Amino acid sequence: MINQIGRYISFIVNIICCIIMFIIPNALVKSIEEAGYSGDMFSAIYGAKVIVYSLILIIIMVSVSKFFDSFDKNKKN
Repeated sequence: MINQIGRYISFIVNIICCIIMFIIPNALVKSIEEAGYSGDMFSAIYGAKVIVYSLILIIIMVSVSKFFDSFDKNKKN
């Protein structure tokens, strides 16, 4: 049962994380500009935050996928 549902849940989580990855840069630009940063400082903060948030989302995507893959491996054994 969880093997069949797991694929769909993993797929939905991946789609949500991808959508969030496209939303993050726009939200960061607004928040960093409102804080009053510009130029090199803006670029440094923006780059660091995008990298960190993207890595966190990628880790979540991989973890969810591995979690549901473990059920498939247990069933085969």
